[in-house]
Amino acid sequence: MGAAYDFFLTRDGEIKDMRLSVKSPYKYFNKNIKNIILSVPPLPFREGMNMDEMQMSIYLGYQPYDEIDITIGSSFRNNKDIFMISVDTSK
Repeated sequence: MGAAYDFFLTRDGEIKDMRLSVKSPYKYFNKNIKNIILSVPPLPFREGMNMDEMQMSIYLGYQPYDEIDITIGSSFRNNKDIFMISVDTSK
């Protein structure tokens, strides 16, 4: 059980075009995942980064076992790199 949000990070450190891409059956869970993502404001891109924006996908979920799994990777979709973070926890 979890939820994922896709969005763009701009060079200035802003989040734009945020949308729910993996929906939990619980609206409360979907809302809290969004609030967690928005509670950590991104930093502006550092000098020398050769892009104006980054496409991100962040998944936060619950699994009924005592293990925390954090995965960081990238994918190629819509002719762009997508940087992904996935976190599963039992708490």
